[in-house]
Amino acid sequence: MDTKDPRPTAPKEAKGFEYKQPDPWRTDASSRVFRFVITAAGNVTHTITFDHPATPAEAISAAERYLSEPVTRSYYGRIRDDLYTHWDSWEDAREDLRTRGNALGDSVFAERIVAAADNAHELLTGS
Repeated sequence: MDTKDPRPTAPKEAKGFEYKQPDPWRTDASSRVFRFVITAAGNVTHTITFDHPATPAEAISAAERYLSEPVTRSYYGRIRDDLYTHWDSWEDAREDLRTRGNALGDSVFAERIVAAADNAHELLTGS
């Protein structure tokens, strides 16, 4: 007997950028400062500062929101020298880089969070 509901389901809402991540996190690290890379080559980072000690889940959520924002001309200027793909112009780049997360290429696997020397925590990613 088939128990599948025959009614159509609503399409899923686009959520923006999301890391692929282990479940559950194997760290209880909390910090006010989290840093993560914003390009596939990994040499450009962004730092989020919380007003409270944030959990890894909060930090990842904040990073995903940041990476879901559209790429602007000034943001592209900040990251363009650290991308594996090089475009002839901003106009060409924005066709492929619709959100900041697109600049990560296939480095979308959130692997672990480690403490850094400056009391920040770093989200390490890989492909």
